[in-house]
Amino acid sequence: MSYFDKMSATWSDRYRRNGHFRKRLATALSWLEADSSQLQLLDFGCGSGVLIGELLALGHNVYGVDSSAGMIEQSKQRFKQNPLLSLELLTSDDFSGEYLRRTFDGIFCLGVIEYVDNAELLVKRLASVIKPNGFLVMSVPNQASLLRRVERFIYNQRQTFRYIPRFKHLTDKENYLQFQKHQFTRNSLNQLSETFGLVPRKYSYQVAPLLMNSLAGQAAIGMTLFVKYRKTEESGASG
Repeated sequence: MSYFDKMSATWSDRYRRNGHFRKRLATALSWLEADSSQLQLLDFGCGSGVLIGELLALGHNVYGVDSSAGMIEQSKQRFKQNPLLSLELLTSDDFSGEYLRRTFDGIFCLGVIEYVDNAELLVKRLASVIKPNGFLVMSVPNQASLLRRVERFIYNQRQTFRYIPRFKHLTDKENYLQFQKHQFTRNSLNQLSETFGLVPRKYSYQVAPLLMNSLAGQAAIGMTLFVKYRKTEESGASG
């Protein structure tokens, strides 16, 4: 995860400056509002702790995990030894860790699943530690988005587009598409999640260029898909 280690020192600033990241954070928090007061929450792929900070401010107990040592260090420095927070660096490809010994009222997994080799195993792990009727909020690249296809085309032809400043984030030597392994439609993500007793309750499409922002809520346009799942009472998914 050297890419994310390199970005760890500036990750929190990116959230503050980037409107798409701010909206992602706002969506995650708005979907938390309907749940009860103090919760046991897991932030899987916690990064430098942007979401963690918001959850702690609301009085929740938070367990944050990440596979980037740089990101975990940023979170440690930011929150010092907050009694409501536990942090863990994951070092194995099968997502094993101490967090699997706990159970959670809710889990946030934002902008993570697209980078892992085994997405099915990750969802299985997460489902196994959600309490009955607990929730999982995920954000993923929307495979149905026409803009995602354009994005991939530019990336594949980056030698052609590298001199156009607005495409710099897609043509740089290191960018997120270099590490992205999966994209999902709403149906494909639901099929994966329902295997482990997770039932979709809410969804939202977001992220589009400024001139198309009014269309971002449509499946054919919005580049990011958000889904909130509930774990069924009878589910017995194990890790």
